[in-house]
Amino acid sequence: MRKLWIIIISALWLINLTSCEAYLQARQARKLEKTMEKELQSVEKEEGVKEFEANQEGAESNIHPNGLPYRPVRTRTNDILHTKLAISFDWKNRRVQGKAWLTVKPYFYPVSFLELDAQTFDIHALELIKPDGTRQKLKYEYDNKLLKITLDKTYSASEEYQIYIDYTAKPYEKPEGGGFAVTSDRGLFFINHDGSQKNVPQQIWTQGETSWNSCWFPTFDHPSEKTTEEIEITVDNKFVTISNGAKIKSEVHPDGTRTDYWKMEKPHSPYLFALAVGEFGEYKDTWRGKEVNYYLEKKYAPYAKAIFGNTPEMLEFFSTRLGVDYPWEKYAQVVVREFVSGAMENTTCTIFFDEMNMDDRELLDGDHEDIIAHELFHHWFGDYVTCESYANLALNESFASYSEYLWDEHKYGKDKADAHLYDDMMAYMMEANWKKVPIIRFHYNNEDDMFDAHSYQKGACVLHTLRNYVGDSAFFVSLNRYLNQYAMKNAEIHQLRIVFEETTGEDLNWFFNQWFLSPGHPEVEYDYNQIDKKVAVTARQVQSLTENPLFRLKFRIQVTDEAGKSVYYPVEMLTQDTTFTLSFSGKAANVILDSDGVLLGEMKRLDGFTSSKMRNQYLYGGGFRSRSEAIDYLSSEYSPESEKTLLEATRDPYAPLRLNALATLDYGKSKQKDVLLGRAFEMTKDSDALVRSLATSIFKEKAIYNKLQSSPEWRTKVDSLIHRALNDRSYSVLGNGLAVANVWNKPLAEAFVLKLDPKKDNSSFLFTGIGVLLENLSEINAKKVMEIIQGLEEGNEKFYILNTSLRIRLDDVPANDPGVKSVMEGLIKIAENEEDADIRAVALDIMMGDKFFSLPIVKAFFMQSHEQEKNEKVSRIYREAKKKLQ
Repeated sequence: MRKLWIIIISALWLINLTSCEAYLQARQARKLEKTMEKELQSVEKEEGVKEFEANQEGAESNIHPNGLPYRPVRTRTNDILHTKLAISFDWKNRRVQGKAWLTVKPYFYPVSFLELDAQTFDIHALELIKPDGTRQKLKYEYDNKLLKITLDKTYSASEEYQIYIDYTAKPYEKPEGGGFAVTSDRGLFFINHDGSQKNVPQQIWTQGETSWNSCWFPTFDHPSEKTTEEIEITVDNKFVTISNGAKIKSEVHPDGTRTDYWKMEKPHSPYLFALAVGEFGEYKDTWRGKEVNYYLEKKYAPYAKAIFGNTPEMLEFFSTRLGVDYPWEKYAQVVVREFVSGAMENTTCTIFFDEMNMDDRELLDGDHEDIIAHELFHHWFGDYVTCESYANLALNESFASYSEYLWDEHKYGKDKADAHLYDDMMAYMMEANWKKVPIIRFHYNNEDDMFDAHSYQKGACVLHTLRNYVGDSAFFVSLNRYLNQYAMKNAEIHQLRIVFEETTGEDLNWFFNQWFLSPGHPEVEYDYNQIDKKVAVTARQVQSLTENPLFRLKFRIQVTDEAGKSVYYPVEMLTQDTTFTLSFSGKAANVILDSDGVLLGEMKRLDGFTSSKMRNQYLYGGGFRSRSEAIDYLSSEYSPESEKTLLEATRDPYAPLRLNALATLDYGKSKQKDVLLGRAFEMTKDSDALVRSLATSIFKEKAIYNKLQSSPEWRTKVDSLIHRALNDRSYSVLGNGLAVANVWNKPLAEAFVLKLDPKKDNSSFLFTGIGVLLENLSEINAKKVMEIIQGLEEGNEKFYILNTSLRIRLDDVPANDPGVKSVMEGLIKIAENEEDADIRAVALDIMMGDKFFSLPIVKAFFMQSHEQEKNEKVSRIYREAKKKLQ
């Protein structure tokens, strides 16, 4: 699973380039805000559970010193061998009509009962199907969560039996919970169930991790269970269905419905069962003769190949690299609305959030290929070999996160891979400021707590360290053996360790103990001095050894002279204080510990940063991390010498470092502003869209305009820049080009924006356009602003344009401005007609401001009766307005 909050944090880590990017971040932030509200509720519940458990008599032995309860692997008394489902949907009541046939046998000991998870069901029939086909009703007890069935006799481990259950699942009638990993635990979701939401497609989809698929079918809802699957899905004939395995056949019925038959012949865990229903467009691709299909809303189906088109190459690369061919029948990727996570690796049927809905132009400004790789890799690590319990979640998520590095390294080169891993390390470090836990841990509040930057990003970094410790060959041979040995089974961390030990012949308890089973990371301070031809590097681990282990570390030290000649020394740090004596014939100008960036940790140099050292490091350090660190230092200690290196860094082969260097050039401090501006102008033609965008944005600054606007040469250059940017395929570049035009040529900017169409143009670019119109507010511009806002189809887009761009810009507009009346008329239409209560509330709140409340049109509106309003939040604003009028 790719968690939504991890995607959001990663997005916010980027440099904020334009108002387009600010819009996108705001759009994501609304989702995060709602997620956090649910998480706060979840935390309150968890605290209650924690307090209850801590006070139970005899519970002390199960409570960790940090106060968190022990979470064992769930005991299995039975084993579900095969699950057959036949389901249809009650859209009006958001229910599932289901029939289940479960083939079961005792796990080991003889049993006379069967326990199944079934959350908020109505049970219509529960029967034993005998070998001769006859049926026998069975007694059962049910508490709306657990179904305990009394069997007709005691069965031994060699005997199979079949249970039939006719039921109605009611996911919307159970108390809703959720957290950061999955924001709702309904398990099955209806989108626009009654068709009342304009511009929102009707869909049904599932999200089973961690234990929520038992909200729509009865099962033993734990990752340790493995079962084959058949599912018959009956829907209106207009809908497409996607599920696990292969579609065997379809039958169209006289009543306008259709039943699709899906079959999964290899066993997988119940949380990986999935279905999606909707009016999807389908793009058919292949890999080695297997179906590889992409399903999106029909509006975005033409871009399916652009979004997912590297999937066949990923399948080939991962299959070859692991030495285990993709083991499943097919691979489908489905984009749905309002998904409650980032994405989910349901076996052969990955479901993604709607931020994957992108056109070819949006893809120029950034894609989600890391998520695509992540979910695909789960089909080896997670689906094929599954973690035994959520304590061992890293066996799923750390590997899937590291696949993002492997794919980047293969497809785009080591710089991009190393940059991605560095971002992972920073995400973990951010979380480590307040959360200090082992990656593998058996004491936690609830399962959602395991879905964090430790299980994901820290685990990925540790796997990279392990790869570099044992070497590429041993690393991938070990992965191959692990996958083959535990295929279609469950595993835990020690089984992974033993496989690596069997491959390498080395005891690796120390490695797994310090990295996977202990909290924290190494913090190493180092210094060096040179006497004659010996460089002595002194290093000390300074992390708290009461809270963290003393780490055994293997890495390389790079020593470089002033001419750029480097020597690399492989070393191992076994004690807290270590001195490495290195033979070096030249004069050491710079020394870098872990110059390859293979360790998860903090390397703090005590020899002092200087511009000359950092120039040496940028020019000769080689790897992404060394170059990036040098740029960061040089930008913080700005000087003519550092500026020289930063200018050279704007020609770095890796675009994000060019971007970083350009962003750090200081035009105010520089003594060669013309050189900097000349270079920025050159970079408006860069091959990378985000570099072009940032370079373009520099020319919208008022100080730059004041310096250059009197120069005919520069006016000509900027005119050409504006023309080029307004015709760029990248929305980010286009948005900044419009912002530049608004400074240098306002009539051109206004004329351009007045032609925008909210139904055709990209919403993030519309955000920028609205800013232009509001800055130059007139009656015509005001009407266009409201036309754009009212024409937006997505509620999140409309909400944030109202709540940020419109609200903020109106602060600078006099209440008597001719355009204000048109804006108020538009806000009144939104307050009266908008379906989304949050959007109605924002429109009302803007009008409630002291500046506009006294306007006759606003007063007249609030004096009307609004008793028909059913939403309490909106009604409260109307009541406040009434009081204000008195």
